[in-house]
Amino acid sequence: MNRQKAKKGEKGKKVTKDEEPIPEFKYPRRKTGIRILATLFFGIVVWPILETIIFVMVIFQIIHALIAEKPNFWLIGFANRAIAYLYRVMRYLTFNEDGVPFPFSRFPAEIEKPVQLKPGQRLG
Repeated sequence: MNRQKAKKGEKGKKVTKDEEPIPEFKYPRRKTGIRILATLFFGIVVWPILETIIFVMVIFQIIHALIAEKPNFWLIGFANRAIAYLYRVMRYLTFNEDGVPFPFSRFPAEIEKPVQLKPGQRLG
């Protein structure tokens, strides 16, 4: 195992031999306490509900596509927003984002636009 010792570089940043400087920061205890409560809320309450909603949308979309031979375009947009929200929740839970997700902030916009079918075009 190739372990390298971190040493202090410019302006108090830790650096390793082969890496960029890693900024040092402190996370206040009050902010950590709020994050713990929010993490419990998102992990225990929001995540399972969102997971169930997305699964139901997938099943409904498959049934709709079988019957109508085209997807439900309203559901595509709604699913796209739900996925963007799930992405924001995951980023918050993993400390990749500091802003607390909806309902404590605005609902996120779509990350990517859904695929647009041309008239007469079929999936697949």
